[in-house]
Amino acid sequence: MVGTADGEFSPNMPLTRAMLVNILYREAGSPRGYSGTFTDIAPGRWYTNAVNWASTHDLVFGVGENRFAPNQPISRQDFATILVRYARWAGIDLPQSRPATVFNDSSNIAGYAENAVRALYQARVVSGFPGGMFNPRGNTTRAESAVMLRNFLNL
Repeated sequence: MVGTADGEFSPNMPLTRAMLVNILYREAGSPRGYSGTFTDIAPGRWYTNAVNWASTHDLVFGVGENRFAPNQPISRQDFATILVRYARWAGIDLPQSRPATVFNDSSNIAGYAENAVRALYQARVVSGFPGGMFNPRGNTTRAESAVMLRNFLNL
């Protein structure tokens, strides 16, 4: 991860969809040569190559109407979903080092994200909040994402 400005990390700032994809793109070695079809991804932006790469490898599918929404904060459930897709793509096995849990707000986790949230919880990549909550639709802060990515990359 890089800072948001000279000498600033902005830990409480929400991580955007483009930021997450760019982090994973760098971890993958920043491969070039991918084109994309999202209508809101202009050529030459700091995230263009990353989004095109992630889309090509089915790590991201956008938000509808052929849009990616690069500056939209990423929810905790979408963060989990993209990270599990990346693990599959990279051949990273997610260990089941603790039993699955049922969060008190599990009914708020979208169907497409349930398995990803469970897998990352069992692998000790993500955890919940006090009161047994996961907050699936809440924004992922840059600090939270740094911790989850560190846990993930240390598997």
